[in-house]
Amino acid sequence: MTTIVLINYHKEALTAQFVHEELSKLSDKWNLVVVNNGATTESDLTLAQSLHAPVLREDEWDVVPSANGIYILSSAKNLGFARGNNWGAQFAKDVLHTDYLLFSNNDIQLHQPDTIGQLEAKMKQDTTIGMIGPSVVGLDGKAQSPEPYHPFWQRYVWMYLSTPFLSPQKKAKMFDLDYAENATEGYHYKVMGSFFMVRTDDFFAVGGMDPHTFLYSEETILSERLKKIEKKAYYAPCVSVVHAHGATTKGAIGRKAINEYRITSEAYYYYKYRHVPMWQLILGIAIYQLIIKLKK
Repeated sequence: MTTIVLINYHKEALTAQFVHEELSKLSDKWNLVVVNNGATTESDLTLAQSLHAPVLREDEWDVVPSANGIYILSSAKNLGFARGNNWGAQFAKDVLHTDYLLFSNNDIQLHQPDTIGQLEAKMKQDTTIGMIGPSVVGLDGKAQSPEPYHPFWQRYVWMYLSTPFLSPQKKAKMFDLDYAENATEGYHYKVMGSFFMVRTDDFFAVGGMDPHTFLYSEETILSERLKKIEKKAYYAPCVSVVHAHGATTKGAIGRKAINEYRITSEAYYYYKYRHVPMWQLILGIAIYQLIIKLKK
């Protein structure tokens, strides 16, 4: 059995729409754990009524099974993406005894009714797959997954400084900007964090998502953690989803805060997992911020 873990943060209508319009397409059996971050009495009630599901707090996990397999975990504190997903995964493991975890945004559109079954089958066929993701396409038709590894200075400095000197075609080739468009099935550095599956045992064997990040870089760091148990990220384009990128955070978090979260998480990733010296991070990010400021 697969349990879908989803973070809700002041997007009750979008979450309900995802469940009723998208998850209802699936022919596979599934459970759903909705982690209601920054929960209020009103938001808990709205989710409970729209999803016909019980609202649980940490000391209420010993419960009668939900009739439709949907559970709402209420957290008055905004745990962020990594800690929120870890909490939902812990419930799925301890209470639902799930074999697979499917982490999904609530701004995803599904195509195939056997989406879960196809991803599960791939993982069963190949035990070296640590995390698996489908073809993820934006509303603009552009592929968003998988992605290669980008060294820190390339990602934060050279990619932006080179713009006046390179044509869009040369820039795309030099920095692998069309990587996702040209990707074929198989192992890649990482798959998109908006929709991916892991084995429950593997997820907890590596400590889950790194709780030091609040938003962004979770799937990147998880791909690094999975390497410790010799598992890799796998791209399976036999399954495809549409991702309305930004719908989950739009309106709930300001653009400035989103950018700060992204930079903070990526700096942590490069320092902790790629061992980029702190002085390089400080200098590189300062240059990046100056370039962005000058462009404005």
